[in-house]
Amino acid sequence: TGVSVVSSATVTTTYTIVGIDASSCTNMTTTLATVYPIPPAPGVTSPAYYCQHNAAWPLTATGTNLLWYTAATGGLGNSSAPMPSTDNTDTTTWYVSQTVNGCESPRVPIVVIIRINAQPDFSFNIRYGCISDTVQFTNTSKNSIGYLWDFGDHTTDTATNPVHYYHPVMTNTDFNVVLHAYNKYCFADSMLEVLTLSPTTPLVLENISTDQSIDYGTSVQLNVDGAVSYAWTPDNDYLNNIHIHNPIATPKDDTVYIVTGIDARGCVDTAQVRITIEYDDNPVLPSGFTPNNDGDNDLSRILNLKYNKLLYFRIYNRWGQVVFYSTDVNAGWDGTFNGVPQELGVYDYVFSTAHPNGKHVKVYKGNITLIR
Repeated sequence: TGVSVVSSATVTTTYTIVGIDASSCTNMTTTLATVYPIPPAPGVTSPAYYCQHNAAWPLTATGTNLLWYTAATGGLGNSSAPMPSTDNTDTTTWYVSQTVNGCESPRVPIVVIIRINAQPDFSFNIRYGCISDTVQFTNTSKNSIGYLWDFGDHTTDTATNPVHYYHPVMTNTDFNVVLHAYNKYCFADSMLEVLTLSPTTPLVLENISTDQSIDYGTSVQLNVDGAVSYAWTPDNDYLNNIHIHNPIATPKDDTVYIVTGIDARGCVDTAQVRITIEYDDNPVLPSGFTPNNDGDNDLSRILNLKYNKLLYFRIYNRWGQVVFYSTDVNAGWDGTFNGVPQELGVYDYVFSTAHPNGKHVKVYKGNITLIR
């Protein structure tokens, strides 16, 4: 009885209210007391991961009229979702509830874990070249397990310490190099503002031997400077060492020697030296000889044939018959034919010579007198 009562119903219940006035007159009515169940806790994803120093985003939950707390019980809820700080690598727990039909649900925790981020960093060393400029990158990143390099020339690499080759530049050229580093969970960028490449100075060989002439059978020392390695051609056994800057050449024929030099950067230059062989032979055949076996002028033979080679040597009698033939420069006619001494008189001769390589053939003609 009373003007008002407190209901402890746990289910929806209909109540009858009976009123009596001073005259003992009565009246009654009914009222419905609706009991709402306690709503379930909102849906959450826990733990929620963030990377240190990365931009954060508000926590989220699935529910109605959410309230956020810093403790499991007590305190005042905040309808605004919290924004975790990513300054430090730590673990924080937030709590959230939902309110439905005026009834607040139990609070559910969301564990927030701030993970350590990759800390990319690197240095580099430029080695200039002629074909390409080589840059060695040294990775000094921390808390990282993988990398993506952007070298600023539309090429990339995933190596830890890559070696990259840039095309030579004509003027000072800047490249933005970006290193993306990541670990199992987190990803970050680091950019070196400027990697500047300068033009490469080409190799120019110097102190090159001049073209020159030498006597057949003699040697000459060639020379070139300005590189760190050399290669001479032709390699035909007439150079004592094709891989030095000053080999000794003993050519048998006119030769153009070409040297290729390479410096420490890989720059290449070539030069050439022409060596001309002088054959100073002036072969002669004495105009007469006396084949009397006195040891003096007994043979008709070619003299002064030192460097050239003899192709043939023929002597004819007055009827055009060959009475002597040889290709041996040391051989000579003893005045006999088939072992028979020939008569006194004039005989024609012809012989031919050539350089040792078979070129520059010459023919000599004349006559000799056989005297007894």
